[in-house]
Amino acid sequence: MNNQKTQKIVKLGIIISIEIVLMLISTNIRIGTANFNLALIPICIAACLYGPIEGMIIGIVNGIITLFGAQFYLSLNFIGTIILCICKTGIAGLVSGLVFKALKKNKFAVFISSGLVPIINTFIFLLGVSTIYYSYYVIKANGSIVLIYVMIMEIGINFFIEILISIILAPSIYSLIKISKRR
Repeated sequence: MNNQKTQKIVKLGIIISIEIVLMLISTNIRIGTANFNLALIPICIAACLYGPIEGMIIGIVNGIITLFGAQFYLSLNFIGTIILCICKTGIAGLVSGLVFKALKKNKFAVFISSGLVPIINTFIFLLGVSTIYYSYYVIKANGSIVLIYVMIMEIGINFFIEILISIILAPSIYSLIKISKRR
C-alpha cells in the first residue's frame, strides 16, 4: 500500500473516531424532544474532502452507531430498522460527495453538500417511518393522523436544528482543514 492510501485510511479513521464522539455527545444535548445532532457533520466533511464513497462509509458508520439507540424501532421491525439506519446516512454521504464533485468542489458546493446530508437523512427517515412503522403509529394513535404529528413535532424541529448546524459548521470546518493543508 502506498503512502497516500495509508494517509487516507488514517484520516478516515480519525473522522470515524470524531463521528463516534459526536454521536455520543449529540445524544446528551437536548431541548425538549429536539437534539443537537452534530454527527452529520463528519459525513459531509468526509464526502467533500475524500469523495462520495468515503462520505458513504462515514454515513454507514453513523447508521450502525444509531442502531445502538434504536431498540424501540428494532423491536418493531428488526431488519427494516437496520436497513433504514444504515441507508439513510450512507446514501446522504454518497449523494453529498457526488454533488460536491459535480459542483466543481468550490465553496458554494460545500454549503449545498452540507445541507443535503440532513435533508436526505430526514427524507429517507420519513419514508421509512411512513412505510416500515406506519401500522404501529396508526394503532398507537387510535387511527388518527399521527404521521403529521411525528413529522412536525419530532422530526421537523430536529431537521431544522440539524440543517442549521450542518450548513454553519461543516463549511467552516472544511475551510479550516483546507487552510491547514496549504501550510
